[in-house]
Amino acid sequence: MSCGCVISSVGWYFVESGDGRPLYCEYNPGARTGAHNYTLNKAKNQHLRRIGWTQEDVA
Repeated sequence: MSCGCVISSVGWYFVESGDGRPLYCEYNPGARTGAHNYTLNKAKNQHLRRIGWTQEDVA
């Protein structure tokens, strides 16, 4: 399953639960070192996008 992110090392594993909920992946281009956020919450995803985070993919 791809999130569209560049992976430098494995920080965690995602196991499909089978319940069909999307996992949203966002990137903050304004952070000094870059910052990714992963959430199942669509409202949080939409809020982060409104304040400048970049939508990467939905898994």
